[in-house]
Amino acid sequence: MYIHPTRLPIIIFKDIAYQCISLNLKERPTLDTVIKKIEEALAIQISMPSTIRILVRKLKSVILKDHQRTAAGEIRLLSSVKDDNCITIAEAGAIPLLTNLLTVPDSQIEEHVLIALRNLSGEIRLLSSVNNDNRITIAEAGAIPLLANLLTVPDTQIQEHAVTALRNLWFYGENKDIIVSSGSLPGIVHVLKEGSMEARETAAAILSGLSGIEKNRKVIGDAGAIPPLLLILFKGTPKGKEEAAHALRSLCVYTDNSIRAVRAGVVPILLDILKEERSEMHNNLMFILWLITFDPEGILAIDEAEAVPFVVEVIKNGPSPSDYSAASILLRLCSADRKYLVEFQEYGLVRKLKQMTNRGFKYQMIDVEELLNMLGQ
Repeated sequence: MYIHPTRLPIIIFKDIAYQCISLNLKERPTLDTVIKKIEEALAIQISMPSTIRILVRKLKSVILKDHQRTAAGEIRLLSSVKDDNCITIAEAGAIPLLTNLLTVPDSQIEEHVLIALRNLSGEIRLLSSVNNDNRITIAEAGAIPLLANLLTVPDTQIQEHAVTALRNLWFYGENKDIIVSSGSLPGIVHVLKEGSMEARETAAAILSGLSGIEKNRKVIGDAGAIPPLLLILFKGTPKGKEEAAHALRSLCVYTDNSIRAVRAGVVPILLDILKEERSEMHNNLMFILWLITFDPEGILAIDEAEAVPFVVEVIKNGPSPSDYSAASILLRLCSADRKYLVEFQEYGLVRKLKQMTNRGFKYQMIDVEELLNMLGQ
């Protein structure tokens, strides 16, 4: 039987009222259930799109704070009851208005706004995780800049929803450029620095993908991403560490970023991880160590950290995918300072290096052969 939306709240209210006066005490609802049903009835009563648009207009009422407070409270309630309401609220332009209201010195407005934004960002996060059709629709609706604004809201749950939604949207190729052009990178880096560990690792995953595009590397580095990525590399979960390692590998191709990494203490962190565990990211870490040898500060940091014996052991303990990065590191050191030639000759690496010339790809053998030449072989 079809029930008109305007009648449904009355039916809900009538049903809960009859339960409250039931002669069977066991059938009587708890106070929490009564409140929940009344709130549900109220939400349905006002959940029509036209009503939502009126509420959004009330959010703009700068002079009448009571209007803002009431509208924020009703939007909070609507966003918690029906998923369709969240979509309608977002389409009506409520998100930037709600975000702006966080600057209003009113604790009640702030509470309403934060809960509403949690509900709205959570719904976008959920919808964006389903399929590419949703990701296209959400992006075309202009959600990416709105999500970017939510990244700096002082609420960890909202940040998690927003950054995860952006991560989901990133899976559709054309959204990558929109995420960058919308100015999302500073917000993503903000979450990388200030968010919960889960949100930070999600931000690292986004940067891992975006840093593979050359033009993004400078922007990401300038936004201050290197130090917090190093923190995740050192203290994150295994998945978070992998994402941070991949991001740092791409970012450090840009020389200014490799210098930033050196100054942020990348060498001791890399050595600690490389010495403690053999994982799939081992080759990425060795590659980062090689990238920083292209700057004098990087070579000095490697020398001060006494990293040379470890790099030599990587070659001696081979074969492994990291052998060639290790050989390239030693070649860069020898090219920068001839003192390393004498040191390397004492390690007895020649036999291992010659074995490396019989395997691997041609481009990998170039540095090995040049190192052998420098060692007089």
